[in-house]
Amino acid sequence: MAVRISPVKTNYWGERFTLFAQRTFSGGIHTSVPPNEVDQTKDLADCENMVLTKEGILQTRPGCEKVHEIGSSAAGLGSFGQSLVWATNGKVFVNGVEVGECDTSKSVKFIEFTGKLCILDGGPLKVYDGENFYVVEEAPQASFGLVRGNRLWLAGDPLNPSTLWYSGVNDLRDWGFTG
Repeated sequence: MAVRISPVKTNYWGERFTLFAQRTFSGGIHTSVPPNEVDQTKDLADCENMVLTKEGILQTRPGCEKVHEIGSSAAGLGSFGQSLVWATNGKVFVNGVEVGECDTSKSVKFIEFTGKLCILDGGPLKVYDGENFYVVEEAPQASFGLVRGNRLWLAGDPLNPSTLWYSGVNDLRDWGFTG
């Protein structure tokens, strides 16, 4: 049979759920024919909250889970390695641990470059290396950026709004060139 319903499982918080999966999905979703005319061994009449796995199995979408309570609205959200990063109330948090300060009066962006987390808040470039939080004095101020060609590209400098800056190759302290 193509449809499988797993036994009841329990999530991290002890809530019980049942996983549904359909192994053969060769017929797709048919919304143009009445549901009673759909071959339920390989087709669906309707589908909500389902995902198609890499193996081609249609199964229920896992629910969302609350990871951290941040206390107020976030000014930025990102990742650093496998860690969740956010900015709120003038502070930067990595997996719920405060690591430094930033300007949260506007949007904050996070970029990983050379194994370090770069924090872009419209002011001086801030960096967290997994242990230390510091300002890169040589870098321009920036509101947004990206990594390309082993360089950190920055823009949104309030003092030089029409300037695109780029770092030296794999070097956060070399800002001798502008584009």
